[in-house]
Amino acid sequence: MLHDHFLFLYAVALSDLHLDPSELQMLYDIGTRRGVPRQRIDDVLLSPQANRAPVPTDVLDRVECLYDFALVVQADGVVESEERQMLERLCTLFGCESESAPGNADFRLGEAANGSAPEAVRAAVEATL
Repeated sequence: MLHDHFLFLYAVALSDLHLDPSELQMLYDIGTRRGVPRQRIDDVLLSPQANRAPVPTDVLDRVECLYDFALVVQADGVVESEERQMLERLCTLFGCESESAPGNADFRLGEAANGSAPEAVRAAVEATL
């Protein structure tokens, strides 16, 4: 599961065709938060597979993954249009209606810009379910 999640994170980081050092650091920060050793993160980032990564089945796991994507997009302080489009596509892929994807992306990017803890974002969404 984490291998697949990092493939999505890496795709988000590269969506503007530039990997800013702050985006790379955010990938490592997310991995550390999830208990993944640095060497494992290196292995995933340096050897991505061509297989399509599956979407988590649990709604709250999806919420947490999408927030991680927003953290990577916000890491360098600049939200490029390509990054935003990728986040909206991932919102749709992760189960949001296409009409609500821009609003979902806005929410996640706003929370990331405010420095909200992932647990707080998950809890806020959980409270609405």
